[in-house]
Amino acid sequence: MILRPNTTHGQKKILLISASRTPKDQLVATPLYQSIQYIQDQVKLIMHSDNTRGLPEIYNDYISFDMKQSHDIIVFVHDDVSIEDSMFYTKVYQAAQKQSLIGVAGTSEITIGKPALWHKMSVNESHWSGAVAHPFEGGVRMTHFGTSPKACIVLDGLFIAARLSDLLEHQLRFDTQFKFHHYDLDFCIQAHLKGLEISTWPIWVYHCSPGLASVHDPVFQDSEDRFVRKYKKR
Repeated sequence: MILRPNTTHGQKKILLISASRTPKDQLVATPLYQSIQYIQDQVKLIMHSDNTRGLPEIYNDYISFDMKQSHDIIVFVHDDVSIEDSMFYTKVYQAAQKQSLIGVAGTSEITIGKPALWHKMSVNESHWSGAVAHPFEGGVRMTHFGTSPKACIVLDGLFIAARLSDLLEHQLRFDTQFKFHHYDLDFCIQAHLKGLEISTWPIWVYHCSPGLASVHDPVFQDSEDRFVRKYKKR
């Protein structure tokens, strides 16, 4: 299958799926919504407002043959991510020529355990890949994990792009037992076990959040226990 990024000749738009706790009338103020204004002719954004559902439940709704009629590529992305790359459309399509799943940060090696964070389960930093900008001391700092592109086993869930045809062909879905945490790690591991190619790509984004506040958060720990149990059985 050949995918060519050419919106001027009817090429399918990239589908962006996001969920936010933000009320509907305030979605326009979210970083994601703001950032895609200059590429509206290249993407279709669907944002769920006032969200209380788990991300996997929402994401799974769009892994469908109906969506495949209109979109080759789907991106699962957090509402606090600002897409800062003027070459976004071209880069995503270039990556999709070779990869089934594409992210901006991840690792090529993990050992399942606690704390169940991708960079903590990959103690050798030589396996890390990608770069993401984050807020830092009133400004912005680029967190550089490692060389990109790089084949990975797991990707950070702030941004995961995928070829819809591959998800459908391999019947790959998000596990709904994970509501917000660990859904991304599990999704990538399942893709890896099904033989799909996974890679980071140098797509520049600004994650307008410092990330997880504490690994001691009860919601995180409950999800972590579920995740570790699932893979300790193997």
